[in-house]
Amino acid sequence: MERNADLKSEIDAIQSHCNVLQGQNKDLNIELERFVQTDEQIRATLNRRDRVMDLRAKTEHEIVRS
Repeated sequence: MERNADLKSEIDAIQSHCNVLQGQNKDLNIELERFVQTDEQIRATLNRRDRVMDLRAKTEHEIVRS
């Protein structure tokens, strides 16, 4: 009987720990998704900046040529 109670207690502790880990995993996934979104926004901004700089250089080159 006591052995069963000990095992039940251990199962409950492990289940509780699993619940904590699941909560942490959920929080980490949310944080990772925010990082991904931020990275995509930064990448889009940098891509636009590069395109603007390329267009400026091309325009300046055309002005000098004409």
